[in-house]
Amino acid sequence: MTLYEEIVAKCTPQEIAAGNHHVVAAKVNVGRTKTVKTPIADVQALLQTNGTWWAIKAVAANPAHPAFAAADAVMDVANARYDNIDMSLPIVAQMFGGLVAASVITQAQADELMAMGVQPDPVTYLQCGDAIEKGV
Repeated sequence: MTLYEEIVAKCTPQEIAAGNHHVVAAKVNVGRTKTVKTPIADVQALLQTNGTWWAIKAVAANPAHPAFAAADAVMDVANARYDNIDMSLPIVAQMFGGLVAASVITQAQADELMAMGVQPDPVTYLQCGDAIEKGV
């Protein structure tokens, strides 16, 4: 979706025609986000802070546990030579979903982890003005 399409979807024709691009930008920015790669160290720090890191490590050390594969995947990511993880990938959601299904972490904790990969993506009034002027 182009910025112009977002503007048309979120603003009334009157708001667009009024030419107050500050108002348009404010409306467009509501709920506007982008996905970003998340530092693995930050994920690990959150798991340690909320008390789930050691539970996941214990599950990863027990191949008989129902969430072993998910916990083992978390440990693989934590020990990877990569700096970041793309939290928007379906496999990442499955990894945390497996831990939720086995009650290793809560859904709220999984949601908090997944939210680390989402950031606000605001546009400026100048960008909105350009988009309206060009119609794209």
